[in-house]
Amino acid sequence: MRTAFLCLAAGTLLLTSCSNDVEKNDRATLAPTVDPSLPVLGFIDVPAEGSTVRGQFAIGGWVIWGEGVQTLQFMIDDTPMSGMIQMGIPRPDVAKVHPEYQNTRSGWGSFFDTAALPAGKHKVIVQAKSNMGKLQNIGTVTLNILKP
Repeated sequence: MRTAFLCLAAGTLLLTSCSNDVEKNDRATLAPTVDPSLPVLGFIDVPAEGSTVRGQFAIGGWVIWGEGVQTLQFMIDDTPMSGMIQMGIPRPDVAKVHPEYQNTRSGWGSFFDTAALPAGKHKVIVQAKSNMGKLQNIGTVTLNILKP
């Protein structure tokens, strides 16, 4: 059996399979390509700027980048924090506003426990690492941490 591929139009592929002198044509849809020069855009949705938090708090938002996003990390007072940030959360609102990024799952979120931090004001920075290895801040909020 021999298979040939012929690109007909953006996002469409014609598959032609030849076997026993019988030809079969099927169409497959390819994922459209995103312009890698599109800049990183992102936002911290929660907690809001100036929020007061105590104990464990949620942190979340969205990020899109033409190069794609490999990982996210957050820092408190310029110190990287350990912990996993879940990526790939559906955000149809972001996809609707920025269709050129072709990303419907740009949301991210995590939880952080303030137990190891002193009470007072702290700066939280979220940073994205692209699939090309570039680092970029996507948002900063200042929080007031209270102790229980």
